[in-house]
Amino acid sequence: MTYLFRYKSSISCLTYILFFISLSALIPVHVVNGNELSILYWNDRHANISSHSDVIDGDSVEVGSAATLTGMVKLLRAIDPEILTLIVGDELAGSAVAAKTKGLSEIRLLNEIGIDAFSPGPHCFDYGWKSLLTISKKADFPILLANAVYSIDRKVSPLLPSDTIFLRNGVRVAVAGLIDDKFNNTLNHELIAGLSVWDPASAAREFVSNRRENSDILIVLSCLGWKQDSLLATQVNGLDVIIGSSDLELFDPPREVNGVVITQAGGYGQWLGQLKFDIDTVNHKIVSFESHMLPVEKGAASADLKAVKLINKQKKELKKLHNPIGLLETEWEYVSDGQSNTAQWIADMVRYIEPRSWASVIDNRDIRKGLKAGQILESDMWEICPYDNTLIVFRVVGAELKRMVKHKLKNPQPYMTWSNINLKAEGGEIISLTINGEPIREDNFYLMTTTGSMWRKLEQWLGIDPATRPNFTLPGVTQRGKMIEAVTNLKTINSPLDDRWDVQP
Repeated sequence: MTYLFRYKSSISCLTYILFFISLSALIPVHVVNGNELSILYWNDRHANISSHSDVIDGDSVEVGSAATLTGMVKLLRAIDPEILTLIVGDELAGSAVAAKTKGLSEIRLLNEIGIDAFSPGPHCFDYGWKSLLTISKKADFPILLANAVYSIDRKVSPLLPSDTIFLRNGVRVAVAGLIDDKFNNTLNHELIAGLSVWDPASAAREFVSNRRENSDILIVLSCLGWKQDSLLATQVNGLDVIIGSSDLELFDPPREVNGVVITQAGGYGQWLGQLKFDIDTVNHKIVSFESHMLPVEKGAASADLKAVKLINKQKKELKKLHNPIGLLETEWEYVSDGQSNTAQWIADMVRYIEPRSWASVIDNRDIRKGLKAGQILESDMWEICPYDNTLIVFRVVGAELKRMVKHKLKNPQPYMTWSNINLKAEGGEIISLTINGEPIREDNFYLMTTTGSMWRKLEQWLGIDPATRPNFTLPGVTQRGKMIEAVTNLKTINSPLDDRWDVQP
């Protein structure tokens, strides 16, 4: 087909798209300007293997199944064998199975899907760069990262290949991976010792310099987030496409900055993005493109049986953790976008580390499920909190702490849960705000605990001024590790929901 205009189409069923694609394959067409290139992509799947409920076009549907995603990719590839599948972001952490296998379970699943390239996000380093390097050898596809090296015995080597070139339908496609050069600052030292990460823009310029002459289209798989992606598009000439991650937003249609197409496909395996380009292979440029966002919903394609078998086999790994560690007297509820006794208990537990913090704040999205009252197994803790989030302690002045709370009051999503901070607000105005039962003093300094994954987003999520960003320490404890320790020591947990964050419309 010839795409002479750009349009987007978000459709709640894959049937029409597949019909459209298959019909076009039967009609002889003349591409005036060059060759067609079709790309499938997703980002930040967070090792999601099971479906979850969501609302699409007003209907409640089951989305995010890895077996359904596999079926969709294989079906689209059967229709168009030249299609390119690129993924980026936090793919190797987010489920108990992934945590137990340190990401190897996800590598095996990606091998079954048959992806073409992947660039890892910050959570892919939760198990350390050495672990990532080890499991990368099990991948049937290149794992790309252009701005990271490691050093052993004074010998410096690239951690992963920086980029690669694919030939699809006569189009030479150069693909590179980039990650935030500050992400490793919030990991425990033993996980990052010997790892160096440098400026993404410098790495992108080198990519353009090396690949522009012998490629028709240059694509960056970026773990920088929209803000940095948009800057990258203005700072580096010669890029064509940035497939981004980190923000968990659906870019429908894609955004364009300085002629660079920038896109993200939400997160948690809910969407499969598709880009179709008309490429001028003589002048090496994009003539036009169109975009689709395909919901990975039940019925969009048959669940791939090989993927189902693989996932069921991997789940058996958790049986090794079925040892009881405590008793839960009050059911832990799962709420991702509001207060829950589960999040409150976890926020309280992570505050009790050394040095003891005045308060703590956690991201509700790091909690993946609740738990019925009764026996607590160690495997439950891995399923509730599958991320190996490093805990960090930072010092903040009272005036800044007040600004953080006010920012979150005005921007409630993504939802955060606080410990030892009590807020009462109505109509967007604060009625009372205390820490440890006392008013926050603007000139006092307070120690706070949060996670490394949150720390990287404090400016965006809590409104901290980058110029006054506080220093922090790493006590060498993980969020899930602290939870397991707390249950083991307390034996019996009774944690009803309280009104620490009382916000009325």
